[in-house]
Amino acid sequence: MCGIIGHIAPLGLIPDQAAVRHGCNLLQHRGPNGSGIINLRQACLSHRRLSIIDLEGSSQPWTSNCGRYHIVFNGEIYNYLELRSELGHKGYEFRSHGDTEVLLNLYIAYGPHCLDQLNGMFAFAVWDEKDQSLFIARDRIGKKPLYYSQQKEGLVFASELKALSGFKFISNGIDMLAVNDFFAHQFIGEDRTIYSEVKKLPPAHSLFFQNNKISIRRYWIPPLPIATNYDEEYLSKELYSA
Repeated sequence: MCGIIGHIAPLGLIPDQAAVRHGCNLLQHRGPNGSGIINLRQACLSHRRLSIIDLEGSSQPWTSNCGRYHIVFNGEIYNYLELRSELGHKGYEFRSHGDTEVLLNLYIAYGPHCLDQLNGMFAFAVWDEKDQSLFIARDRIGKKPLYYSQQKEGLVFASELKALSGFKFISNGIDMLAVNDFFAHQFIGEDRTIYSEVKKLPPAHSLFFQNNKISIRRYWIPPLPIATNYDEEYLSKELYSA
């Protein structure tokens, strides 16, 4: 399952390492096989691991061979072996046998368009130390959760809401629209969460953060059903039987 958390601080401030560690500890149930943290100039990333692929390797956060990029990743990339082969032909070298390094190299090679090639369930974050930018993304159906909050103290993200509880600059005020959603539908819709200052990244969306500015993009739309020539009576019966 795994769990991820991070804090990107603006210039003049430093990431809240204590809050990141606290959140990582709260995610222990998502990753009982190990944990890791990396502290950089403006970024602090942490990961809880449930070992499934490359049991002895692929510990996270994972850093690229060039040292510029760092990733924390929750999920599984089903076609990582095919992607690894393609990247190998492009000259990328690997020092692990898992899908984490493949995902990071795929992002290095294609940037945000790497999402077009992924078959899997995932929530991940890539920090570019040179450009001081963060890229986070969630899988097409939204099997893997990802929450974030932007404040003047920077951007924070995590796999679960409670993991953000250590960041004292995030209010725990309730979003009343979310309350209405829950009682009306037993589900909180859109990008809302129960907290007014925390949002969830919707499925099939990515987020780019740089210079304290966020841009969000939808990278996939479910295909429309194939048109049919069935008449209204037939369709009514199908709907009734369903």
